[in-house]
Amino acid sequence: MALINYNGELLDGSQPLFQIGNRAFRYGDGLFESIRVMNGEVMMLERHITRLEKGLAVLKIAIGHTKDLNFWKEQILNLCEQNACLDNARIRLTVFRKGGGYYIPKEGGMCYLVEANPNTTVFSDKEALGLSVGVFNEIEKPINELGKVKTANGLIYVLAGIAREQYGMDDMIILNDAGRVAEAISSNIFMVKDSGIITPSLEEGCVAGVTRGWLIEKMVNEGIFVEETKVSIDDIYSADEVFVSNAICGIRKVSRVGDTEFSSEFVQGLLGLKPENE
Repeated sequence: MALINYNGELLDGSQPLFQIGNRAFRYGDGLFESIRVMNGEVMMLERHITRLEKGLAVLKIAIGHTKDLNFWKEQILNLCEQNACLDNARIRLTVFRKGGGYYIPKEGGMCYLVEANPNTTVFSDKEALGLSVGVFNEIEKPINELGKVKTANGLIYVLAGIAREQYGMDDMIILNDAGRVAEAISSNIFMVKDSGIITPSLEEGCVAGVTRGWLIEKMVNEGIFVEETKVSIDDIYSADEVFVSNAICGIRKVSRVGDTEFSSEFVQGLLGLKPENE
């Protein structure tokens, strides 16, 4: 079984870890980041830690003075080395409020858990088939500050994942509480219209995706028009092309949303964009 890093201590990942009073278990009182390691480099780490720190501020969890960028890089790469996955790894960094209590915490501060497992996906795989995507409309995602960060409460994504399996889809579009497009299950969503890019703004309830932010900057630098705005499901259906992005898979083209099919000529050109090493 792979090792894990729990508050700086390497432990057997198959062994029991938490007590019943753990706040992440009881209340989802924490955050997580999904991070990719490639060829011994932690991809877009500064962007991930910046988002993590913003999320901790929203949850009012103190991160501690010693946990800077170099600290997290060392924790991640050391665990990858121990688990023999420095060349291509998927990292989950979970941070949660320590201590017990009910809704009101008994103490401040944080605990962290780093997991590192071998990863087989190719970032922005040019050979990957386009995704078939459905629309999840059983529960809408609230528009608020919690929606921008990756909290330990992922129930809407779990239910959307169950619907994805039920309908035989590769992904599902999640709507916000205004009935507009927010994101996909584990990705941000973009559409191509008249050679420009449109994506839901952060004020529409989507997670402030690390790859989303990097990709928008890359496209703008390439001279591509990008608009962050309100997006309806009808806007998606009328798009020329659709694609999604996340930190593990990079950019993935979408071949179909519901019964509407899309080409991918423009998106194919974006697949050559590569993330920076930090």
